[in-house]
Amino acid sequence: MGVLQKLLRSRQSQKADAAQPKMSAPLQHQAAFVASHEEPSTSADMPGTKETGDPRDGIRNGMAILEEAYLVRDDEALDARVDSALDQVAAGGDSGVRVLVERLNKGVSVSGGTLSLQNWGDDAWNEFLRKAHIANALGRACAVSATSALATLTQAYSNVEQFNTIVRPAAARALSGICLNTGSQEFAQAIEGLVGALGTGTDDRRAVVRDCLQHLCEKVGEPVVRLLCEALEHDSDGDVRMYSALILGRSRNRSALSALQCALNDRNVRVQQNAASALGKTGDARAVDALTKALQSGDMGVRNNAAISLGQIKDRRAVSELTKALADGNAQVSAAAAWALKEISEA
Repeated sequence: MGVLQKLLRSRQSQKADAAQPKMSAPLQHQAAFVASHEEPSTSADMPGTKETGDPRDGIRNGMAILEEAYLVRDDEALDARVDSALDQVAAGGDSGVRVLVERLNKGVSVSGGTLSLQNWGDDAWNEFLRKAHIANALGRACAVSATSALATLTQAYSNVEQFNTIVRPAAARALSGICLNTGSQEFAQAIEGLVGALGTGTDDRRAVVRDCLQHLCEKVGEPVVRLLCEALEHDSDGDVRMYSALILGRSRNRSALSALQCALNDRNVRVQQNAASALGKTGDARAVDALTKALQSGDMGVRNNAAISLGQIKDRRAVSELTKALADGNAQVSAAAAWALKEISEA
């Protein structure tokens, strides 16, 4: 992935989840779980962090606070204390980050892209919250050496709902945060893995990956956009191409124009539909010719999205073809054409 790495370095210089049995404390029973659980520590009775001159003491004390914390109850003061303790651990340098990564991976193994999770019993919910706090701390610390572990938790498949709703989003946010301050090879590899993850797993998992990549497009820009364009043009997985087009549209980055126009001819009609929609979000008038041609597509979704995109671009060169589309045999397409013509006339 030499191209991406070069782009990342350039950017840097410019700125100086096997399946697991159902958990014993599922989401819908959280309130009862909280009420019946023996509460080991709240913000009022947790010990403070002892200040010493040895960084190893800070690491030990910080991790002790994490292990004693009962995070299931909504306690903002406790959350803040745990975050502060973990920040102190991360401040211990490579040793602190290594301890956090090891704790993040505790009870988690990956085989063939699937996560196997230890059964933590009644402590499962609390354990997932601990892992989320750790991931957040690694993100705040911009811990480059944690990139691989965070990317794995973001990408790998899991059928455990609590993991998907608590730990995975935190890992994705942390990965995004780290990328803002690094052009490392580890980050480049992580982004490549995230793009590949668009083609596997559940819809919820893909949504997390999409959100992560969209955030990266917005914050990092060109390097991530370039990789998504390469995936859109060359990846063999139709889902990867489809979601790449979707993310590129949401990014509104005009450098994706050529790849999106080519995707109007993709062999997968869902890719064509997303590309037609994405082109309108760029607002780039250079897409008008390709979109007016797409009004002749044999797929209603492509024609509909092309008409809407032309209305978003508001270029008068599209009036003739949009007027013809008013007679489209599909009412939704003709309505979209009428809307587009109105938008152009009022521009």
